[in-house]
Amino acid sequence: MKKEEFQRISLSDNDSIKYSGYFIEKKKEDLEAWLGKEFSKSSEIKSLKTKKQIQSILEKFSKYFESLEDDKKYSFQFFLGDEYNYFFDLDKNQLANISKYHKTDSWLFEDLELDFWNDFYFNDKFISVYEVTKNDAFQHYYFTKTKFEERDRVKPDFFREYVSKFPATLYIQSKSKLLEKMEPQFEEQVGKNKHEKLYNTVQEYETQKNILRLERQFMEIEKNADKYLFGNEVIKGIQNYEVKEIYCFQEFKDKLESKMPKELFNFSWIILPKKIENPIIEKLESYRGIFAQKYF
Repeated sequence: MKKEEFQRISLSDNDSIKYSGYFIEKKKEDLEAWLGKEFSKSSEIKSLKTKKQIQSILEKFSKYFESLEDDKKYSFQFFLGDEYNYFFDLDKNQLANISKYHKTDSWLFEDLELDFWNDFYFNDKFISVYEVTKNDAFQHYYFTKTKFEERDRVKPDFFREYVSKFPATLYIQSKSKLLEKMEPQFEEQVGKNKHEKLYNTVQEYETQKNILRLERQFMEIEKNADKYLFGNEVIKGIQNYEVKEIYCFQEFKDKLESKMPKELFNFSWIILPKKIENPIIEKLESYRGIFAQKYF
């Protein structure tokens, strides 16, 4: 599956049931056996509307499986809903990801998450977080939103060389003297497992950092508003390559990226969360949720 193919996936907001997932090294007979079990399970659904929707999607599986040859093995990703169906062959790098991080030959999401698959297959920008262990070593965690590795445990004498290869996004705050000169530090956040705790920690750290950046921008706006674009001016500024940074909520980024050519986005996005109580975030809402800093 190429990234260009993935980016061309067009989903309908009207679909109430959306499936995604993959099968690895499966013969046609294996796939048809799985499909038979799914049809059998669907027959027990009490809601006629839901049953009809699910069986309609299963029919799309059936048509695809019919097109396969008997003696071959197939590895593919699928995205299915009421009004669409996509099947993509997986390449060796994607298969390696599945082998390394999922360790399973089949996967089914009953609630489609394109962001999950985009990160899993195409995001190679790993985050490095370090935590001091009880034995005074640095534990290295290496992850994205969907991929997680508990890597090396490094003694202080070797840490400088190690961290030069894997620069720290942040250090988990603790009372250890080993962290006295280490920056940035942040308190570990809650989560269902270590991966989620660390990912939430990085997200909260970035949120707090962006709120401070936003606050400084508001102070600068009061001094020199000519350096900024507001409302519909932002679109014209992007088209004229005037924009250095955009401060906005995620919904505005998604909307602009869906309507404008990608080659125009040669600036930085500073995305702020909308659903938190904070006076600085509330002030951004008073600017219609978006403004841009110009090159000046």
